[in-house]
Amino acid sequence: YFKNKIGNIFSKKMSIILLLIILLMLPSTSSLYYNYGHEKGTELENDWITLQLWCKGNTPKDSLFLIPPYVQDFRIWSERSVFPTWDDGTMGTYNYSFSKEWWYRMQELGYTRHNYKTYSNNNYNNISELALTNLSKKYGINYLITDRTRRLNYTLVHESKFSRIYKFSD
Repeated sequence: YFKNKIGNIFSKKMSIILLLIILLMLPSTSSLYYNYGHEKGTELENDWITLQLWCKGNTPKDSLFLIPPYVQDFRIWSERSVFPTWDDGTMGTYNYSFSKEWWYRMQELGYTRHNYKTYSNNNYNNISELALTNLSKKYGINYLITDRTRRLNYTLVHESKFSRIYKFSD
């Protein structure tokens, strides 16, 4: 009798504690969905969200985008697929073949064992047009997002304060 009573009290208390922990964590986890590698509420972050919404409304749903691999969360507002980003590598923990392919693609964007911690806009913006065209053909990438300062010989389909979206030729 006592064992059963203690078990019920313990499970009720644990349930309440677990519920409180979850409720306390909710506000902090919501920021995970809005972390773009930019400070929350900044002009840069707002531009990034607006850019994604433009993609959602103006490109086919099955489009594949090449975005700066160090920028996060493009899929959230755009609802579009991306060529792998740095954060996608965390999934490699669960699948060796995925991890191997992910690292191969990161290397195609210029990542190495030596620069992976410092890879930046400069690395991404220095990928040659020939290499970008080859990536587009090899993987079926439809669109490319770059800094607004980068001018390329592809069709410019959208420009924002900080970024440009180019369409690769079919």
